[in-house]
Amino acid sequence: MGLIKTNRKLNLLKIIYAVLLFIFSIDTFAKQPEMLLGGIIKGDASEKQICLVFTGDEHADGANVIMEMLERNKIKGTFFLTGNFYRNHPAITRDLQDDGHYLGPHSDKHLLYTDWQNRDSTLVSKDIFEKDLNDNYLAMKNSGVNIELPHYFMPPYEWYNMEISNWAKAMGVQIVNFTPGTSSNADYTTPDMNNYRSSETIYNNILAYEEENGLNGFLLLIHIGTDPKRTDKLYNRLDDLIKELSNRGYLFKRINELIPLTPQDLQDELFKQYINKSLTNIYKETLLRNGRVTVDSIALDERKKSIEFHTNLSLSYLPIRDETVQLIYDSVRFHLPLEYKKFRIAVFSDQQEISHLVPNFFRKKQIDKNRLIAYKVNTPLVMRVSDPSDIPTKGLQNNHLAVWQSHGWHYEQKLARWEWQRARIFQTVEDLYTQSYVVPFLVPMLENAGANVLLPRERDYNRMEIIVDNDPGIGKSTYKEHNGKESWKESAVDGFAHSKQVYLNGENPFRMGTIRQIQSINRGEVSLAEWIPVIPEKGKYGVYVSYQTVKNSANNALYSVYHAGGKTDFKVNQQMGGGTWIYLGEFQFEVEKGHKVTLSNKSKSANRVITADAVKIGGGMGNIARMPHPDGFEVENTKSSDAQMVKTVIPKINYSPEVSGYPRYTEGARYWMQWAGVPDSVYNRSEGKNDYTDDFASRGVWVNWLAGGSSVLPKEEGLNIPLDLAFAFHTDAGTFWGDTIVGTLGIYMTQFNNGLFENGKSRWASRDLSELIMEEITSDIIREFEPEWTRRHLWNRSYAEARVPNVPTMLLELLSHQNFADMRYGLDPTFRFVVSRSIYKGMLKFLATQYNRPYVIQPLPVKDFHAHFLSDTKVVLSWLPTEDPVETSATPTQYIVYTRVNGEGFDNGVIAKSNSFKTSIRKGDIYSFKIVAVNDGGKSFPSEILSVCRSHNTLDEVLIVNGFTRLSAPFSFKTSSDSIAGFMGSVDNGVPYIADHHFIGQMHEFRRVIPWMDDDASGFGDSNANYETTAIAGNTFDYPYLHGLAFAEAGYSFISSSASAVENGYVRLTDYAIVDWILGKQKEGVIARGANPPKYKTFSNEAMWAITDFCHQGGNILVSGAFVGTDLWDNPLATEEDRKWAMETLKYRWRNNNGAVTGQVKAVPSPFPAINGYYTYYNTLNSESYVVENPDAIEPADEGAFTILRYSENNLSAGVLYLGEKYKTCILGFPVESINGQDNRNKLIKQITDAFNSESIIN
Repeated sequence: MGLIKTNRKLNLLKIIYAVLLFIFSIDTFAKQPEMLLGGIIKGDASEKQICLVFTGDEHADGANVIMEMLERNKIKGTFFLTGNFYRNHPAITRDLQDDGHYLGPHSDKHLLYTDWQNRDSTLVSKDIFEKDLNDNYLAMKNSGVNIELPHYFMPPYEWYNMEISNWAKAMGVQIVNFTPGTSSNADYTTPDMNNYRSSETIYNNILAYEEENGLNGFLLLIHIGTDPKRTDKLYNRLDDLIKELSNRGYLFKRINELIPLTPQDLQDELFKQYINKSLTNIYKETLLRNGRVTVDSIALDERKKSIEFHTNLSLSYLPIRDETVQLIYDSVRFHLPLEYKKFRIAVFSDQQEISHLVPNFFRKKQIDKNRLIAYKVNTPLVMRVSDPSDIPTKGLQNNHLAVWQSHGWHYEQKLARWEWQRARIFQTVEDLYTQSYVVPFLVPMLENAGANVLLPRERDYNRMEIIVDNDPGIGKSTYKEHNGKESWKESAVDGFAHSKQVYLNGENPFRMGTIRQIQSINRGEVSLAEWIPVIPEKGKYGVYVSYQTVKNSANNALYSVYHAGGKTDFKVNQQMGGGTWIYLGEFQFEVEKGHKVTLSNKSKSANRVITADAVKIGGGMGNIARMPHPDGFEVENTKSSDAQMVKTVIPKINYSPEVSGYPRYTEGARYWMQWAGVPDSVYNRSEGKNDYTDDFASRGVWVNWLAGGSSVLPKEEGLNIPLDLAFAFHTDAGTFWGDTIVGTLGIYMTQFNNGLFENGKSRWASRDLSELIMEEITSDIIREFEPEWTRRHLWNRSYAEARVPNVPTMLLELLSHQNFADMRYGLDPTFRFVVSRSIYKGMLKFLATQYNRPYVIQPLPVKDFHAHFLSDTKVVLSWLPTEDPVETSATPTQYIVYTRVNGEGFDNGVIAKSNSFKTSIRKGDIYSFKIVAVNDGGKSFPSEILSVCRSHNTLDEVLIVNGFTRLSAPFSFKTSSDSIAGFMGSVDNGVPYIADHHFIGQMHEFRRVIPWMDDDASGFGDSNANYETTAIAGNTFDYPYLHGLAFAEAGYSFISSSASAVENGYVRLTDYAIVDWILGKQKEGVIARGANPPKYKTFSNEAMWAITDFCHQGGNILVSGAFVGTDLWDNPLATEEDRKWAMETLKYRWRNNNGAVTGQVKAVPSPFPAINGYYTYYNTLNSESYVVENPDAIEPADEGAFTILRYSENNLSAGVLYLGEKYKTCILGFPVESINGQDNRNKLIKQITDAFNSESIIN
């Protein structure tokens, strides 16, 4: 960073200095500072400016307090720290750097340079001094510190002489020292010292000195940490001191602001400072966060008329666009002297000219062809043949993606136990939390766009697992063969066998058995292999197939899955993916219904080889047994990195191999890989000594194993799958106090293999991928949820998961699961849906650029879904598309209507060309429907499920209205003092989407001040672990079916509708005799701090008008919901008109929002003898139904209304029934669908309808 030693540059510097001197006037330069023994001890005394200086060596106890106080008061400090400090406290160093403070040296080993009694006596040689100071700078550099100009240095012990100052100046370093007079430097003293000064004394001395002499230009010294014997810490008074001095008119400056460069200093460095400030402003305005861009060097070539500016890495962290490049260049050129303004300038960061950092997707000019990586794939790994819609032509067709969620349950050798890789905090753990994005949202979106997605962890949540294989094994399922024109025979290739309950290290089940093979035919009698499972219980199961890739393998092996919804066909390209589990999809299976999987040898291409191996149904439990390695284990120094390993010897204990005891979906990738036939050279990198590092280190190697042999890695062995990208999802990013968001960080890696992948293409494609995903995530979050969401940096760093894959790769740190403000959003299902859609969009746009093809965004789920009877055997379904306000291409062009009969599985669907569909039904059967929107980009997520039934009886028709649309994080709070905060499931556990698998237990540590001590004692946010293997039921959007079962049992025909269709006038309540309005856990509220408007009100104004009209025209209505009263009474957004409507129309009033906790309801004497019995509802978290923690207690609000149900534990009113002359109402403070058992739901609804049919009790 020194001068370029040429006369030309010296001349340039003189010109630059002269021009700047003319432009900015003499006031730009600081007044002459006060000196002592060659060191600066005071800045410009004409201004009320102070520099807060903090020194540190062995103690750092005040670091967090100091950083918090400086941040709170928006002040930048100056920190002089020893090499010991930088090495021992990398996290503090990083935080100080990120917060924009000045960091300088304080000697490496905190040597005493001069004698205490004879200051002129130097105690170190010049060589020792120079080595010590250089080692201090090296420690700063190794800690990632941007070494800023000018180079200021505060000597150890703040004790030096003229000789030391001269030695420092010869190294280009200026000594500074604290300004004497206030005794602030005595804050290190302890009570046993003669010179001890209490913090109160020091504090008063500072203020007294200020009153008498002023503190203009002072360097006020405070130690960043002190001996534990000093319990009275001055830094605890820092906030008071800052506020008091601010009130007295003082400004606080960094050392290089208080003592800027003078004409005697290096003149070119002054010019750099102006450029630095300009670029730093661009940085701050772009990222809306603190940071600092510095120019490290300037290279002038007058012959070529060019100037190069090389900056620190901060500039490369920005989202660079063509416009950003222009802004940066204009800013730099502005500061050039007139004669150099027409020179060609180039700005570099991360060793790249900044225009190179613009992703191809955003370029308006020539793109970088070397980062375009596209493979010609005619036949993908798996293709769903039974899908009624066409293959997406503008989506992710023929693309193969490797995606994974972070971490997982793993065996910790040093503790000889299974444990999570991260701490239990805020009711989840990162090992499961990232999965709540990847599995239910991101992967389906990618697959809906046409991609094949491969994961290194189990994706099926079902704890059951059925293996069906041609080899004898565990279980009672059956494998059969039917020979036609060709016959099945045994292959010479090894295959899968499930011959063991437990697998030990290195054992590969895909090398323990045999496979079957057959020739394909294009005409004649087909041959079949059949896998017939014994299904242990009804449910949804993931289906995997396996085979081996051999010479002349078929690329279109036809598999069929026979499930509760019918038969679904797939074509599998057996030329890739042999010897592992290949996922087909999730299907509904029932017990003893003849479900099976078949493989046919029929093909368009004859004489190809089709192989058959095991079929896996369900996720299962972990079956990989682990134990400490007999030679000891290895411990790494830092997590998620390639840190140096330290070998440790284990005690002499007789360990036995043990399995995890957890569902396989909870386990890390290392164990899935072994079960999935991956070679142990991929997942067993430490040879059994460290499962933690093996887990994250194996994932990139797994990517290369999948791609080996394909056009991605043609020279490597592997599964021949041409992967287009890899993506690692993490949420590990630190904490902030209060409502401060940590935000989103992206990581990629180019500085490996000369910046090239093995196929010769540029690794900068990874930056393109990362930038597109970062842009989508942050812009969508800011728009949809939180305007203050933080876009952090885009790092080019050597993380194994970003470096090892030989495909474009991003490692995402979405947010901080350790930070309360982040997790108030992160636990909300709608947030996770939006973020996952953002990631999908980023990948889509990246691959569209790679393949030079147009793209279309898949639609959003439809809205206003409703059904009408056309006749006894005909029904019409109608809905509206949902517009995407950002992506105009996300418009549906057609739809798929899926049908389910009597609660069995959904069929493969049929195409609807418009937003209306007519279909036939049979009397007595219950039909359920869901709608998926389709366009050239793929398919949307499904709509809510509506159900209909035409009864054989002639009773009235019932309209079931689904008003339960809420999805929500658990209730969260923070006190006004911010001393306690957290999530409280006892108030409201929130509402998951379908089901959550990341919840581990309730939070129990609410005190913010409690620090992390260990992953077993994680401090603020620490949570229980009693639910971490339990699925938590949420909103299934399928409640018209449960209610409809009861009405059908009572002899009623029923139809159903979304509440929005009623509110928007597409459905008239008055067409029906009875309305059943489902509210579930609907409740108005905001997300997190409430940056956006509230959602999920129980009764909108439009709903109230429709219900009022319905009642006044003689209709009978049943309303049930846990917040049916609370939302209208104990809600600051509710109005008096809301409450008046509830009392005058529905005839109930609210009593409290904690009606009961035991989940028991009993019928009580009333004028309605039809109402009788005892009922229970789901009052604890479970996998069957969403939990009702706090149902409403409600009471009659009319003389014709009576309590019909009470909560058993306290006799509070749980249900009110009104029988008026014109209409009847029944309002329940708990949801009908939450009642345990369908028989009980049937019973209660039958009693209510009987009451509706009884005579009015109003005279």
